[in-house]
Amino acid sequence: MSAFDFPLLKKLCDIPGPSGFEDDVRDFIRKQIEPYVDDLYMDPMGNLIAIKGKNAGVLFDAHMDEVGFMITGIREDGTLRFYQIGSVTPGMLPGKRVLIGKKQMQGVIGATPKHLLKDRQKDVSYEDLRIYIGADSKEEAEKLVEIGDFAVFDTSCHFIGAEDNAVASRNMDDRLGCYLLIRMIQNSSLTNAVFSFSVQEETGDRGAAAVAEEIPFRYGIAIDTTSAANLPGTDPEDQVCATHKGGVMSFIDRATTYDNAFIREMYDLLLENGIPVQTKGRNAGGTNASVFQKVGIGHKTLSLSTPALFIHGPLSVVTLEDIDSMERSLICMHAHLTKKDREKGNKDD
Repeated sequence: MSAFDFPLLKKLCDIPGPSGFEDDVRDFIRKQIEPYVDDLYMDPMGNLIAIKGKNAGVLFDAHMDEVGFMITGIREDGTLRFYQIGSVTPGMLPGKRVLIGKKQMQGVIGATPKHLLKDRQKDVSYEDLRIYIGADSKEEAEKLVEIGDFAVFDTSCHFIGAEDNAVASRNMDDRLGCYLLIRMIQNSSLTNAVFSFSVQEETGDRGAAAVAEEIPFRYGIAIDTTSAANLPGTDPEDQVCATHKGGVMSFIDRATTYDNAFIREMYDLLLENGIPVQTKGRNAGGTNASVFQKVGIGHKTLSLSTPALFIHGPLSVVTLEDIDSMERSLICMHAHLTKKDREKGNKDD
């Protein structure tokens, strides 16, 4: 297993940055990769583009944003109305702590007690929830927060397990992908590739659309996380994927039907090199690969995701074993695709 850089991942994960608020995440990433690239810039959409080498035909992408919330109103009693940024199930939210805005004001999400509801069978919705920040009036709350402020779960990245063989954070989706790309960029033996750290994936792959329009590439690899469900009480047939089995390569998901020959080529490549890899057991999820496939005349794309437990919640969990498999997979695919590209005549200047 290659050396795992926990301090790097923790710093990435502990920066709040839901869709539309990726600035601080981007600034941190820029500092980590600037000495290792030949070109580095931010496009008008806010994506950070890094280039190593020339005529790079392989694009690796990871999105910087995380799911979160936006403050949409302040009630007369000082509590806050809010709504999701990205997909977050409201039923899990009562009692959860959040950090609000750049000042990271602490709050807790509450709901009307079950025994006071007229319809006790009703599912919790965002209309039933509010954030309490210790203010007793609208005027007091307005001194602390503003409508339009973001909020994220008040959790930080940490080791988990008796042997520290896993890590947990609110935003493994997709700060782990950003971590993997930073590691690739910092690898001095890896040259000739384009890397995009994209914005607003959780709200509709908006950043990736801009990347696909502006970057000339032939192969697009979207790095993300996906829902592992190897949990007690879950039928194996209902599991999308499982931890400890390597990265997850999709043949189809809710957003993309992939080029079958290309996916099989990459899947077999990893197995031939002794790198664990699995496929999705159910048609679920979607990544920036969907946009990469469709823009312009189309591109060969694939999605490679780390299996993660409890994504889009206060804490998601990934194993160090799977992180290592992902890192090895990306290096292997880069070498293969770069060689393939050159053999077709797309050589360096």
